[in-house]
Amino acid sequence: MNRVNLSFSREIRWTVLYIILHGTAKICINAQNGKNLILTYYISKGLLGSIEIMKDSPTGATPVTALTPLHMIAIPFASNTASMRENIVFMNYIAKSLADIVVNSDNARVASALYSSDERLCSYILMSQRHGLFTDVLSDAAQSVGMSYRHIFRIMNKLCADGILKKTDQGYKIIDREALQKKSSQ
Repeated sequence: MNRVNLSFSREIRWTVLYIILHGTAKICINAQNGKNLILTYYISKGLLGSIEIMKDSPTGATPVTALTPLHMIAIPFASNTASMRENIVFMNYIAKSLADIVVNSDNARVASALYSSDERLCSYILMSQRHGLFTDVLSDAAQSVGMSYRHIFRIMNKLCADGILKKTDQGYKIIDREALQKKSSQ
């Protein structure tokens, strides 16, 4: 096993199972029309490559973007696949990880089908904020919640006017978390 420090500029190879120790990454699905949907965020926990190890596939099922430097343990597939598959505790952990992926995927489908754009954006802000600060690029957020940049911008301005968010040089500071939660689909 090797310790890996993955930063923004390095690409994840799927010949390795990564155990995240610290950092934040987002997993997305990219559509042919150029839009993407965020499936999940990993913050100081999680596995990258669990689907690939179960499918014996060196090609990633979904792209991963490091939002902060990632500190991970890298376990090469080739020399460790047999011992990982024979370890029932490890395989149960993989199964739980894959079940979490399915649940997150189902929740994303429900949200996009049943919730308003305001509810989806507020949920997204709550999910992706760090220490009360939302710093995502608004065009990326727009793609992730399935609406136009202009619409996202209007909603963000309304949230600021309502005193729920405050625009700062670093991003949008959450002023009234309770009000943001009430407006979300959570």
